[in-house]
Amino acid sequence: MKKVTYLDLINASPSLDDIKRRPRRPVRVLLNNVRSLYNVASIFRTSDAVGIEKIYLCGITGRPPRAEIHKAALGAEQSVPWEYYENPVEIVQKLKAEGHRIVILEHTDQPQLYHKVSYSITS
Repeated sequence: MKKVTYLDLINASPSLDDIKRRPRRPVRVLLNNVRSLYNVASIFRTSDAVGIEKIYLCGITGRPPRAEIHKAALGAEQSVPWEYYENPVEIVQKLKAEGHRIVILEHTDQPQLYHKVSYSITS
């Protein structure tokens, strides 16, 4: 057994171009008015890990380049495609027109477990 060094890890890591060429899951994420730059970075990291297709940042949500996002996202803000829209309604309408299903996650006083919800297509 050989102990892997930092240099071994760097040499084995794919390039940013290789990562950008990887196929992605047909899922897009929209963040609206997320104040915490660290939460934004966390969404970038998670989206990178599961291969999310694109992130839409809206309203007052912080967006790259920001040192806080870069530090906490560990570079994921460079590998996950993203766009900024001031008004989230604009991008939601566009996505609906393109045939995307819209699922909203939000804090409420009547929460439902996401894996127990029946997702049906509505207009």
